[in-house]
Parts: sequence; structure tokens; C-alpha cells
Amino acid sequence: MRKIFNGIAVSSGVVIGKALVLPSEEFLVLKRLLKDEDINNEIARFKSAIEKAKKEIKEIQVKVNKEIGSKHSNIFAAHLLVLEDPSLTVEVIKAIKTTKTNSEYIFNNALIKFIDVLSKIDDEYLRDKSNDIRDIGKRVLKTLIGKNKDTLADLQEEVIIFARDLSPTDTVTMKRDKVKGFCTDIGGKTSHTAIMARALEIPAVVALGNISSNVQTGDSVIVDGISGTVIVDPSEEDLKQYNKKIEKLLQEEMELSKLRDLSAETMDGFKINLNANIEIQDEVKLVLKHGASGIGLFRTEFLFLNRVDLPTEEEQFNAYFSATEFLYPNQVIIRTLDLGGDKFLSNLGLKKEDNPFLGLRAIRLCLAKPDFFKTQLRAILRASKLKNMKIMFPMISGVEEFKEAAKILN
Repeated sequence: MRKIFNGIAVSSGVVIGKALVLPSEEFLVLKRLLKDEDINNEIARFKSAIEKAKKEIKEIQVKVNKEIGSKHSNIFAAHLLVLEDPSLTVEVIKAIKTTKTNSEYIFNNALIKFIDVLSKIDDEYLRDKSNDIRDIGKRVLKTLIGKNKDTLADLQEEVIIFARDLSPTDTVTMKRDKVKGFCTDIGGKTSHTAIMARALEIPAVVALGNISSNVQTGDSVIVDGISGTVIVDPSEEDLKQYNKKIEKLLQEEMELSKLRDLSAETMDGFKINLNANIEIQDEVKLVLKHGASGIGLFRTEFLFLNRVDLPTEEEQFNAYFSATEFLYPNQVIIRTLDLGGDKFLSNLGLKKEDNPFLGLRAIRLCLAKPDFFKTQLRAILRASKLKNMKIMFPMISGVEEFKEAAKILN
């Protein structure tokens, strides 16, 4: 059924594709194709997982019957009936043979369809049974997946990722050429998801509420990273409209790319230095790709966000030096920390202010916390050995602040 969600657009672009929902559980189920000689082993593996799940449920049933009573243990008798239902197991085995696909992927899809059917039934009792099916499914899947847990590094198909939130581990380990977009329940323009999406140049929408529980893996979706709209199970008209929008954006990009290598100068020959603003180290390669000559603003505060500790001098040095080395001899302007306002670090122990944008932020915060300011300055100075780096102090409100900052730098 067609659903529309609106959130915060954090990375521009439009994409149409299949959803991959990251589960809140500890495992992820991905599709893998089998060789002909592996099919019988895969069927045996599936049957073994079913038998193991039955055994576990029987043991629980005995324990519950003994400790609580038969009334409650009958719940698990129903679980056993589901696992013994040939309409489930026979269909999975048949699909393994015909599609030559791994059993956990097929079994998980069968569960999703089964749960979806139950959830739409008017009878409340039957609707509630969907939780039982989900519990049974987890038990079988844990056995099938075992120690060989899938990660986003194992992606074989192009997907749009849906999750409550994305961790740095998720984005670092994923196969980036297979991820076409991000959608999350929570987040903002400075969230890790937003930063990574911009660095990867893929559409992303965050703060979508409960979208991760309203979309299923395999669903057709449209993500509009310009307006912040996400459409689940789009209509033919939606697809037609957004395919036109994608085509228009591609044409605009092609036209702009023709200007990329032209000199940035006025009609009367005055040359302008065209630089790019970046937020994370991964964006450095995009600077030259889009025709800029250097970095006019490296927003260093993003090295400090989305983590529980402060970055070390060595971490900062590596980030700054990699930028200056890659762009040499073009200039890189490093802006020292602009924290405060809408960007906070809980581990600095700062008090809440009525108007944080005018309070202890940027250079004032650095001067009030000279220890971590000095760590950053040491990293910048070490990274400046190629002599193509400059420093910018943010939010200077008077000459005294500049003199104090320069004194610490010296």
C-alpha cells in the first residue's frame, strides 16, 4: 500500500530502488546465489535449523509447564505447529531449488509475507499471532546464520538503506557502490548519516519518524533528497513523475560538468580562486572531481561529533594531512572548532545556555577549553609541513579574541 513520509532532506538527489531494512536485532539477512552442487546441502541445512528450533521450543515448553503450568506452555505447542506446517517448509525448499538462493534469505522473505498477511486480518487474535511467527522466525534464522553473520560489506544488489539510525560502523563497512540512498527514523543535518550521505553523494532523508517499521526489505521506494519526501510502494504515476525528475537532474548535472574544467575568471580576465567546503576527510576527492582548486573551509568539528570520546592528536593530524597531501600544491584552509550553537559535545561538560548561538561557542569555547584547543592546533601545525595550509579562527568578535588565539597558537 502506497505510503508517503516527510523528513529532513540532508543530501540532495532522487533515487528509486529496493529497500533494505536494517533490523534492530543483531543479524542482517542478505541474498546469496548457490551453485547447483550446493543446493542439497542448503536444503539439509534448512531442515536441520528447523529441527533444532523444534528441539529448543520443546525444551522451553517442558520448563514452562513445570514452573508455570500447562496453560502457558500451550503457547509453545502452537509454535511447534507452525514449524511443522508443510506449507511453510515445503515452499522454502521449493524456492531454494528454483531460485538457487540461500535458505535464510528465502525463509526470511516467507516470514515477512506471512506476518504481513496476518497483520491485515480483522480478527484481533489472528493479528496478535504475527508476534509468535516473528519469534519463531528469529529462532530459525539465528541457527541458519550462526557465526557467519551478514554485514553491509556483503551486499550484492543495489539497495536503499532504511534504519532507525546508522552507526559509523555501518557506513564504514558497507559496500558503497551498492548503496543508493539512506533513510532513517532519527537524525539531523549534522548526524553521521547526513555527513556520510553528502560525502558519498547519495540522496538521504532523516528524521522520518517510524519509517523503518513501515517499510520491508524488498519494497519499492522513492527517496527525494531535495524535498525530504519518501514514498513506499509508489504508484505508476509516482514512478513516471520521479523518473522524469531524475532525468532532468542528470541533464542539469551533464550541463554543469561541461563548465567544470573551465578557468574561473571574469569576462575581462580577472581570475577567481574557486574552493570547496568540506565536512569530512572522505569528501577531499570530490573537490577536484567537481572542478574546485582547493578547500576554502574544512569544518573540523565533524571529527568530534557522533562519538563518546575526543579525537586524538594523531587522528586529527591524519585527517588534515591527507587533505593537504592530496590537494598539494593547492591551498587548504582548516577552520578550528566551531562547536556550540546547534552542535554539542556532551563530554566537555558544558552548561545549557539560553541562547547557545551567542554564548560559549566556536573560538570562545576553544579559549575557555585550551587543552583540547592545543591538541587541535598541534595536529594542524604538524599537518602543515607541505606549506599549502592556512588556519581560520571561527566567530571572532573582537581583536582581543584573535590575539589570545594567536598567543596559544604561537
